[in-house]
Amino acid sequence: MGLELGLQSVINGLSLAALYILVALGLTLLFSIMHILNFAHGELYMLGAFSIYFLMRLSPTESPILNYVVGIIVSMTLVGLLGVGMEKVFFKPIRGKPFQGLIIAMALSMLIQGFSTYIFGVTDKGIRTVFEGVIRFGGASLSVERFVAIIVSGILVIGLHLFVSYTKSGKAMRAIEQDPIGAALQGIRPDFTNSLAFLIAAGLAGVAGALMAPIFVINPFMGTGPLLKAFMIIILGGMGSVSGCIAGGLIIGFMDSFVTVLVGAEVANAIGFTIVIAVILIKPKGILGHT
Repeated sequence: MGLELGLQSVINGLSLAALYILVALGLTLLFSIMHILNFAHGELYMLGAFSIYFLMRLSPTESPILNYVVGIIVSMTLVGLLGVGMEKVFFKPIRGKPFQGLIIAMALSMLIQGFSTYIFGVTDKGIRTVFEGVIRFGGASLSVERFVAIIVSGILVIGLHLFVSYTKSGKAMRAIEQDPIGAALQGIRPDFTNSLAFLIAAGLAGVAGALMAPIFVINPFMGTGPLLKAFMIIILGGMGSVSGCIAGGLIIGFMDSFVTVLVGAEVANAIGFTIVIAVILIKPKGILGHT
């Protein structure tokens, strides 16, 4: 592999990691607080992409960039509120029952995907380029849209870290994760904290879908791939670990980029799952896991 191709692979890996981490962070948050593996998370990513697709078609202003920014905010809000609704209606009644939660999550995934197929159709859709241009350096190139996606993803990851580490609500989430009974005795409201966790997790998935909508095609099945990658990441990095999620996302993103260039996407997926199996066998808690 030449220097230029290697640098291009690094850039591509970083853009893939940005997508994977945003999706995986929501899964990590829900698992650490509510012990739920939300198989419908990929559909929330898909709904974020469709939300901005229709919002961009409405074109409320004459500026495509402004429409895009507004669309991201609206997509994040709508999908986040949908996540809160899912928590209140489906997951709150079976709180503390992981197996039932797993079944409901799988059912919701199929339900949302089925309705989306009926409403949106199976034909691939796309959004016109919002940010024109390409950034070139060292013989490699990066589209401005991918650059924006990487920057926004980084800001959101840092923002989530600061929120969980330093805000009262974030500390409440950590307290429930460490000792649910003790947290309740200290006056922390699990209902509010769980709804907030779902709001943030779903919102992150919605933002990921909105950021990637101008880059990839949009269809009702687009969430399956990122969801599988997200599960690989949280197993690799460690269930419930935000830092592990970031580390796992970077590893999977760079591995996908480099291995795909060298031997193809199918082999990259096989190697990724092989690594995950090895981690489960050798270090079940993951690289930085603590649960």
